[in-house]
This record gives sequence, structure tokens and C-alpha cells, in this order.
Amino acid sequence: MTPLPEDISRFLEELGQFASRELPYRKDVGVLLARARKLGDVQSFEDLIFVSKFVSKTIEVMRRIGPHADGYQKLAAEFKESAERASTLTKTLLEGGDAPERKRFEDEYFANDQESFARFLGLLGDLGWVKNWRVDGKPLP
Repeated sequence: MTPLPEDISRFLEELGQFASRELPYRKDVGVLLARARKLGDVQSFEDLIFVSKFVSKTIEVMRRIGPHADGYQKLAAEFKESAERASTLTKTLLEGGDAPERKRFEDEYFANDQESFARFLGLLGDLGWVKNWRVDGKPLP
């Protein structure tokens, strides 16, 4: 894995303090932010953190209300669509980057199994904290 720029590493430390919890996928958050900056496409990263926050909140609501509640099917459809959008944005940011890094993301987050999907949701949760950071008026590095 390519080392992250110092300002992004510092940002990830501050983000963990801001969240008041360990962010298990923070290094991959940094990888995606570094790629966005390298590509000159920070807007895609901003879109990704927005969608990530939506996915994280939607799954919380779905778990809370249960599959038999009114509106669950609509939420499930929105969740699926947004998770697919997050996947596309993530893969787009990684395009043209370091091949081993792309393969690692593919294996860890996009393999066709429950563990990969659970890790992907964890990554989206950490990306959602970046959205909280931005909503609080704090800049990206």
C-alpha cells in the first residue's frame, strides 16, 4: 500500500478524534481521498461521502423497523440503489491507480460474499464520518 500524504494521515487522526471512536477503515478512506486529489476529482469523493452517510443511516432505520414495517421495501430499494452508487464511485476513484491497491479493494470490498459486503458497509460507515466532518464546516485536506 502506498503511504498516504502527511496531511491526509493527520486528517484521519483528527477524524477519529472527531468521531470519538476507532474508524477501522480509515486508511482506505485516506486511499480514496488521496486518489480523488490525484485525479483532481474531489467532487466524486464528496459525492461518495454523501451517499455513504445515506446508506449508513438507511440501514440503521431498516434494522430498527424490521422487514415487515410499512415503507421497508421502499427503503430497501433506496438502500440497494445507493449502495450500488457508492460502489461505482469507489471503483471510479480507484480506476487507473495502483493495480495491487485496486485488487485489494476488489478482494476486500467487492467479492461476491457477505463478509465483503459487511466490510464495504463498514467502509461506508467510516466515509459517513467524513460527511459529518464536512457538515460541521471542516475542510478536507
